[in-house]
Amino acid sequence: MTVLPLFVYGTLRFAPVLEALLGRVPQMSPASVVGWRAAALPGRVYPGLVPAADRRCDGILLSGLRRSDRVVLDMFEGDPYEPRELRL
Repeated sequence: MTVLPLFVYGTLRFAPVLEALLGRVPQMSPASVVGWRAAALPGRVYPGLVPAADRRCDGILLSGLRRSDRVVLDMFEGDPYEPRELRL
């Protein structure tokens, strides 16, 4: 069973990272989200998406994910990861 596609904009854009985490590389296609930007997060070494009306964040859309894939990817992201629906 597959789940909704996932927009990624950081380390999950890279096939070797996905292969290491999932044991495979799901379908990947270029995508971007308008009104958001990747920004440094306080106390974190990775970026987060923050609202920015005049900006755009480029990334990758992962498709064909299984529920088990999302569990692994969500755990990889850790706290304060908060998935939400975005218009790409």
